[in-house]
Amino acid sequence: MSESTETLKKRVERITREIEENLRALTRHIPVEEYLKELQEKEKKKRRPRKRNQRRVIKAAPVQPVVDEGDLDEILERERKLKVMRKAAGDILPRRSPYLSDEEYLKRLELRSLFRSVMVISDIRRRINRLAGIYTDFSPVKLRAIQALGGELKRLERQADRELLRMLEGMPIWREWMRDVRGVGPRLAAGFVSEIFDIGRFATISKLWAYCGMHVVNGRAPRKMKGQQANWNSRLRRLLYNLTDCFMKSKGFYRREYERCRAKEDSLYPDLSASHRQMRARRRVAKLFLSHL
Repeated sequence: MSESTETLKKRVERITREIEENLRALTRHIPVEEYLKELQEKEKKKRRPRKRNQRRVIKAAPVQPVVDEGDLDEILERERKLKVMRKAAGDILPRRSPYLSDEEYLKRLELRSLFRSVMVISDIRRRINRLAGIYTDFSPVKLRAIQALGGELKRLERQADRELLRMLEGMPIWREWMRDVRGVGPRLAAGFVSEIFDIGRFATISKLWAYCGMHVVNGRAPRKMKGQQANWNSRLRRLLYNLTDCFMKSKGFYRREYERCRAKEDSLYPDLSASHRQMRARRRVAKLFLSHL
């Protein structure tokens, strides 16, 4: 595998320039989609339309010495790291906002990392318990090792929940409102605060609804389509579903609002199925909670 020295130098300069631009974008906390869009616009400006019937003169490339294989391996490794940086930066590092100080930004970033870690632990624990249940149903063998592993994960999950509560105690949104709402625990509160991250960037409640997946498309709730990227936060949409489930099991203000919305849906749309009317009522309660938030 060979390449001219001049071409290699240009390639190294281009990759180095892209890495530097990507690092600058990370310091400004620009999502990867916007960063790639900026690169595409820069490339379009560089391109000039070629006139028709214009003859292109192809010159023979001068003979250059063969490039060492180690240099090409280094270039490919840097390109791979650049792709990883582009893929991971947008979801992990939210955009910097003038509404949040540097200290508050770091606190919410820490809260987001801990909340997502708790959700991963909880998901693994449920899978292990489900697997153990399947085995015990079809076999008399006692799976002590798997049960002990599930217990250890449960202990870690409770420890993380206590840490989430400790971090929420320093936030006014939890002290002044969320902890008094029946059905909202530390984990749900941490999820909403960390995933919304900065509610000041939503100028209207409709934009916050759309970010949480509570908007409508052609009169219907949006759904994920194959081959298309969702333009809402799927974690927040799942949190809202869990939240309304907790509201239905509690006896607070939002339970009464759910019953009122459900009675209205039953009277206005009796032709719809019961599950459909229930989901419509739950969406109304979820949107009401977001407006209060």
